[in-house]
Amino acid sequence: MGENTLFEAVKTLRDGLSKISEELNVIVAQLNAVIEQDSSAKQKTAERLTDRFGQKYLADIIVLNDVVTVDPVEALKIKAEDPAIRNFLLPSILDRLKEKKGVEYHIETCGELVRRIMMEKLPEGEWEKVKGAVRWAFEKASERTG
Repeated sequence: MGENTLFEAVKTLRDGLSKISEELNVIVAQLNAVIEQDSSAKQKTAERLTDRFGQKYLADIIVLNDVVTVDPVEALKIKAEDPAIRNFLLPSILDRLKEKKGVEYHIETCGELVRRIMMEKLPEGEWEKVKGAVRWAFEKASERTG
């Protein structure tokens, strides 16, 4: 009787494991489909923004589909109220993009310093046009902070 009970227990465990294995296979197939769909839908690039001579490191940039994130180098101490930001980048570039192309932007600060500029709904190809303005503004602002 002991062998029969042990045999039944092993059979029950085997059946349970088989069922779990089938469920895991379904989950893995679903995850693979999501990964495949997600990786084909998103185009992500990362780059470093440098001055026009390629010598001074200004910011890290991440482009993910229609969202661009610009993180200025902390040591540059780019002030949000610097004229290159306040009087040029915001009104001439970002506000115009918002008005004409529906771009949404956010500037994150820490105290008086710019920590991140995020642009959302940026039309394809538009970042290359904006990059020069961001470069110029960051160069000018960093010159004033030393």
